[in-house]
Amino acid sequence: MRPFILAALVAVAASVSGCAAATTSTPSDSADEPLIHAPTDPDAPASTSTDARVYEIRSIDFGDETSDAWMALGLDIDDTATTRDSTNVCQLAPGAAPNTPLDGNGGIDNSFGENLLPILVTLTGSDGTARLNASFVTGGPVNRFEVYGFDLTLGDATVMGSFDGAPFAGAWMTGGTVVGAPSAQEAQLLLGMATLNGTQTAELTFPITHIQMVAPLTGDGSGVQHGVLSAIMPTAEAVTAVERFARALDPDVGPGVLQTIDQQIAQASDILVDGTQDPSKPCDGISIGLGFTAAVVTPPRALSPSVPAEASFARAH
Repeated sequence: MRPFILAALVAVAASVSGCAAATTSTPSDSADEPLIHAPTDPDAPASTSTDARVYEIRSIDFGDETSDAWMALGLDIDDTATTRDSTNVCQLAPGAAPNTPLDGNGGIDNSFGENLLPILVTLTGSDGTARLNASFVTGGPVNRFEVYGFDLTLGDATVMGSFDGAPFAGAWMTGGTVVGAPSAQEAQLLLGMATLNGTQTAELTFPITHIQMVAPLTGDGSGVQHGVLSAIMPTAEAVTAVERFARALDPDVGPGVLQTIDQQIAQASDILVDGTQDPSKPCDGISIGLGFTAAVVTPPRALSPSVPAEASFARAH
């Protein structure tokens, strides 16, 4: 990491724990606000279609346009609108700001956007998220999700689906939207490729679990606009992922800088990895909410109905 990046990292490490306190828009301070969840399972008959649609993520909305844009990205995970005064939450990491578990609009859980994204922006530069997004359309790696049993003419239907090889616990189509219920399996979330000073290039990938997806389809089903991805990053694995990313950008990054980053990532923990809250347990997960667009991989595939639910297309390289 070049000297100016090192200096910026030290600065963000000293201030990021106070980012939540500086946020002026705090809708979730009202515990009476309706929680934002995925569209309800219509309990519709299983689709009889053998059409499998594979979609590639083409862009990600990180929520970095304004200081509180993160509040509108994601879903409620823990069935709680956490406020500054909530006591029914897991134990924060030592040194974490009291506002760390503060929710966004309608109980949205997105500590990634609130607390971790500032660190990544410092690592990649002020235009870092734009460059991460650019890598999705230049032939680099992409994330994919699959829908098996796709048929726009059916209306509500139960289908099968997966994200990066992790099958959703349940999936359905309703009102032209594909919904994936939380997956207990772990997947890899690719946030793009970043290059520092045109030399060192690194892939930013996080392990995620408890994956939920809401994917509103275009009229012909060829794409997704205003999609929502909600998940949890296991904290220990998130630390490893950011360390790997920082070292790839700069093999000479010092252990002191990495230790500071590690502490800040741990202090972003706001939830348990199983998606619940328990005041008797330390937080071991970081909630994440993202927006996305996607496009179908052409041509669609017709698969045998005997293909199991776990059949999927993982991240393509």
